[in-house]
Amino acid sequence: MGLTSANYDDLFENIGEFIERINEFAAYYAPLEAGRDEIEEQLKTNDQIDSYVGVKEIFEGYKSSVQGWIYEMVGKVTELLTDKTHIVDKFALQGNNSFLSVYQKLYQDMVTSKGADILNTASNASGHAFTVTVPSIGSGLGTAVTLTMKNGAGILLVPSSYEIFVNQAGTDAQTADFIIKAINGEVPDADAISGNTDIKYGSSVGNGVPGVTASDGTGSTTVTFSADATSGNSGDNITLANTAGSIYQTGVSMAPNESVTASVVSLGAATTTAAVSGRSLGTVATGSVLDGYNVPLTGSMINIYWNGANSQLANTSETMTLTCTSDSDTGGATAGETELFQLEGNESNPNYHWDAAGSGIGPSISPLQGETYLSNANFEDFTANAPDNWTVDSGTAGTHIDDGDTTEAAGTATFTFGDTEFDDVNNGTITLIDAVGTSVIYKIKNDYSAVAGSQEFNAGASATAAAANFEALVESSDGHNGTITIVSSSGQVTLTQATAGKNGYTTITTAASFDNACDVNPPAAFSAIGNEVYRGSKSLVFIGDGAQATIGISQALTEAELDPYRRYCILAQVGKSGVAAVGAGTLTIQLEGTGYTATAAEKIELNAGALAALGGTNLDYDSYTLQSCYINLPTDIPSDLKLVIKVTGTLTSSARVLVDNLAFGPVTYFGGAHVVLSSGRDKWLKDDKVTWTVANNNAGVIQTFFRKAYALQLPSSGAPTIAEALATD
Repeated sequence: MGLTSANYDDLFENIGEFIERINEFAAYYAPLEAGRDEIEEQLKTNDQIDSYVGVKEIFEGYKSSVQGWIYEMVGKVTELLTDKTHIVDKFALQGNNSFLSVYQKLYQDMVTSKGADILNTASNASGHAFTVTVPSIGSGLGTAVTLTMKNGAGILLVPSSYEIFVNQAGTDAQTADFIIKAINGEVPDADAISGNTDIKYGSSVGNGVPGVTASDGTGSTTVTFSADATSGNSGDNITLANTAGSIYQTGVSMAPNESVTASVVSLGAATTTAAVSGRSLGTVATGSVLDGYNVPLTGSMINIYWNGANSQLANTSETMTLTCTSDSDTGGATAGETELFQLEGNESNPNYHWDAAGSGIGPSISPLQGETYLSNANFEDFTANAPDNWTVDSGTAGTHIDDGDTTEAAGTATFTFGDTEFDDVNNGTITLIDAVGTSVIYKIKNDYSAVAGSQEFNAGASATAAAANFEALVESSDGHNGTITIVSSSGQVTLTQATAGKNGYTTITTAASFDNACDVNPPAAFSAIGNEVYRGSKSLVFIGDGAQATIGISQALTEAELDPYRRYCILAQVGKSGVAAVGAGTLTIQLEGTGYTATAAEKIELNAGALAALGGTNLDYDSYTLQSCYINLPTDIPSDLKLVIKVTGTLTSSARVLVDNLAFGPVTYFGGAHVVLSSGRDKWLKDDKVTWTVANNNAGVIQTFFRKAYALQLPSSGAPTIAEALATD
């Protein structure tokens, strides 16, 4: 059942006429406002403003009348959508003929992906083959299933586990029929052609190809596909490919059955405003993808078929504000976890009102770090160098996994004068800066003319002598005079800032070929293991040794606490530390479980380049950057689902990757978009605010009508089948 393309054309031609009238009526508001203002200004000019009394109310009545016309037109569209003969009887509604039930069936029918005449068996031959891949999110196997055409002898062979043999010894039309049976998992006919079976299933595909249904095409040799999954856009991801021959018609792809022109929702960057300045506060992570669990805005509905679709439900322009109403100082909240925030949009007005629509007062939310799906997500508790409640999956606690703390070690740097190169350079310079910012340029002399008062030292007769002379100068009153200390041995120089902490992680600069006197050059800066904690007193640290391929931990989630179709967020502060830059290694934070594979958008993933770039040159807590990702959980949540944090690709020796302030939990929908709140380094206080903008370009005329009239949206695509002209001409 469902509507044909012709039915959809008729339906939206009719709806389009009413949308045109509605938009014409809505356009009356502006001239009414302007006309009233002109009357007021003229009366003021002529000093007869007393005559304005009641005019405003008259014009408000006019606008109310216009709004009434619009609502009457909306009512007529509702009649069209619930018409028994043309709509309701086309769907199996089992007696529930309410508008929302009809809408949901209509949406389901529209979003179901189809490939009309996607296969053609004309002139097929034995050995011709094609693959069908239905993703797991689309109720498929998530792997390619091969359908191979076999002649009478070939059909007697055994297919591989993900392969189905189709007997093509009959007519091309019979082959098409057998393919339909094979895709749909029907029982084989053992004596279909000359005593041989029509189809033969591999061991992993005894039920055909899950997630897609095959049916007769427009011709005797053509086959049409329909996706079984109708949530979000998952059906679009069903792919086919020829491996031999050309049964799959490459010009046809799986696409939504019917769609309208899309509107686009955009979200502005968040701004945090502190009630008391001088604090490092958190922020929000926002998004506009729908799930099949939540009502995305007031007056809307839960629709599982929206799952994974881009929201087009936001108002034209709105500023969202989160305001802290209860903190740990005055409201008894737990700092960084249970502070209470009120979410609010612009002043609430109904759609098709003469004043701009707003979302009004929304729900109250708390930082995602307060969710309890994970234990010890803030990594405050460790036993024997391993985080409590987490399983070490790879690497060794104490060697590759450790707890970072707030200690800021003194910055160090090491270089070595060359055994033969130590006196190759005259007048080469090295600039050192101590923790209080004192900069001194030291110069090497290979002609024994060094003047200590000019910060010069002699290369001497050996690398050991050069190192000792350099040590003496730096530690003397002509040098840094104790603010930088040196230990030298056999030409190697180890410099240490006398004052511990990040102020001593200063740059080191060489010039005039100073490096040519060394066989291990000076580094670009003093470095050390600094404060590695973003919030609290500890953090998770992964330590590279240049040999361990994977370092990782995980924690199981409780299946009963999770909801299918619901959208969840992972938040984490990620940083870097150590005395070595990250040159190799990729950090991944994601969910893993049997039958579930995280897509690129469903994981936090930073490669070596991204890790190295965190915080610029900072090698401590100032390198921390908030990372996030979102997951719409599948219908069947794996019983072994877990959250995994790992570094793969053999992390660089002595490089340290930091993770802190981790959180996992559901998003909150309001005003057609979603938000989660993340705590910062310092605690929230009452009246702290976070603001961001939400906008809708209303590019889809039909889509905008459904949003304004019903707080609903239709399936959309880049190549809509339902023309905008139906609502504009």
